[in-house]
Amino acid sequence: MKKVILIILLFISGIIYGQDVTIEGENISYKGDELIFYTYSDYITKIPKEIGRCIVDTSGHFLCNISINKTEYCFIYLGVYKGMIFLEPGNNYKINLPPKTEKTFEEKVNPFFEECELYLGIKNSNNNELNILIRTFDEFYEGYIQDRFLNIYRNASNSNVDTIIDYIDSVFVSDNLDFLNYKKYKCASLKNLAYQRNIKYVVKEYFLNQAVLYNNIAYMHLFNRLFDNYFSFYSRTKEGERVFSDIVYAKSPKYISETLNNNIALSNDTLKELIILKGLHDAFYDYDFPFSPLLQTLDSVLTLTTIPEHKLIAENIKQKVTKLRTGYPSPVFELFDKDSTLWKSGQFKGKYVYLNFCTDWSYTCKKDLETLKKLQQEHNNVLQVVTISADEDFNKLLDYFNEKKYNWKLLHFGNYPEILKEYKIKAYPIYYLIDPYGKLVMSPAPSPNENFELYFFKILRSRK
Repeated sequence: MKKVILIILLFISGIIYGQDVTIEGENISYKGDELIFYTYSDYITKIPKEIGRCIVDTSGHFLCNISINKTEYCFIYLGVYKGMIFLEPGNNYKINLPPKTEKTFEEKVNPFFEECELYLGIKNSNNNELNILIRTFDEFYEGYIQDRFLNIYRNASNSNVDTIIDYIDSVFVSDNLDFLNYKKYKCASLKNLAYQRNIKYVVKEYFLNQAVLYNNIAYMHLFNRLFDNYFSFYSRTKEGERVFSDIVYAKSPKYISETLNNNIALSNDTLKELIILKGLHDAFYDYDFPFSPLLQTLDSVLTLTTIPEHKLIAENIKQKVTKLRTGYPSPVFELFDKDSTLWKSGQFKGKYVYLNFCTDWSYTCKKDLETLKKLQQEHNNVLQVVTISADEDFNKLLDYFNEKKYNWKLLHFGNYPEILKEYKIKAYPIYYLIDPYGKLVMSPAPSPNENFELYFFKILRSRK
């Protein structure tokens, strides 16, 4: 009897805590590389979340164990590629990696560069495996719809979209629930295109009395498109004109919820709260709504929600919109110096950090360095200057530092090029001031030749 109970408990714990998925393969061109697999923490903010990593051994073989409790869309950055795969709990995937193609230096420092997306090949799949189903469906769907796009778009009420959907349904028959939902909401996107002037119809048909599929890409893609910048749009209508005051003055999710009912009778409170989160997320990037009331309203949702997925989304939105804002933690990093010593951003706590990004080829950078030298010498007791080189060849700027006898900390971005995106670097030089506790004081900060010292004195006086 005890053995039976133990087996049941182990089975339940496996459901709760997840089941192992293994990803393995062999490609000698990745020898010695670390492979890192990600998913999205949620599909509103699309913040990447690491779910597993492994090292490719000297023979090119790799094996990664990942624990998941639901089907996950997973991706991995492989130089110029972004490999994609859907993982189902308990499965083993033998995958093919594309030929290794590193990014050029220009691609690494280009903040607008996007990797080429491709599905990872799976050696041990079958025709009813989720990746094969989705990949085959997408190829058919895109080709089939492309030939009929104009007819669907121009003739919304008269189009034979239902006939098209019925045909697609008949071609792709499966008992895989994840695929069925994927297919359903890809077809719903088609119906949304046909009924573009009637958002209420699509919401009623596909969302009101349906489960919220937080983890289904097709569902969330359609949801995000339907409610894109929704508060900005809705606040300009007679039914939704109260949204602005609900946020700016009342800062009340409850009032927003009541105002939403004027347009769509959302009996599904879970869906309504998700719409509020999506609306708040987009409003942070819309100048119609001031930042502070939006953040207070978001904090109210974070405090009041009883739905774990919504609490996570609210936390992610807050993390995303406060990134690089003064008063919030600066992005962390781990970079190497000239001696190949790894420096973590936390090691600079205790002093103000005047962080700057620089390149050897920037005349302005080099012009600022002399002034930085004086700042470091005069305020060494309270200020630490840290320069991050974004040069392909670290030695160029390093040689210049040695020649000019600059003795503050110089680091290279090479092992973590993502730092340029973390700090939204689009030109050089750029500066940030971080307080002794790791929070941004000026973001961005003035350059040393733009009266930085004066601003710094004011900050020191105000904090005494």
